Amino acid sequence: MFIIDSHGKVIHAKIKQVISIAIQKRAMNIIQGIIVHQTDSPTAK
Repeated sequence: MFIIDSHGKVIHAKIKQVISIAIQKRAMNIIQGIIVHQTDSPTAK
């Protein structure tokens, strides 16, 4: 199970928190979707 904090971020031991400020445009009053980017490659960090 995971937790969603007061900022809307999912907290879980297997989820790496990486926030890209360059793609943040403005506050989201309504969440319309969740984007999950998974990389399965030898160079993934």
